[in-house]
Amino acid sequence: MAKRRWQSLALAVIVIVTVLQFGYFGYRNAGGDLYLAAQLAAIAFGGLTIISLEHRYRKIGFAGAVISFTLFTLLVALYSKPVVETLQHFFQR
Repeated sequence: MAKRRWQSLALAVIVIVTVLQFGYFGYRNAGGDLYLAAQLAAIAFGGLTIISLEHRYRKIGFAGAVISFTLFTLLVALYSKPVVETLQHFFQR
């Protein structure tokens, strides 16, 4: 039981650090706007959902939860402002 508690705590720390890093680098690259806030909210709520699912269902292991959160974060990052602007510039040539 204590192992599951530490794993949930470690996953929560990973989610918090990821949200902070995404916010910091997103603010430095694209500036603070409502789009960045929506992305940060999506990552935070997605992380909380994965933590809740990992806590509720014992078959979802720590590694599976971390991998699913990583893939979710990459999916959100694909729709960030610098990536979208780069793709627009690439396809307008």
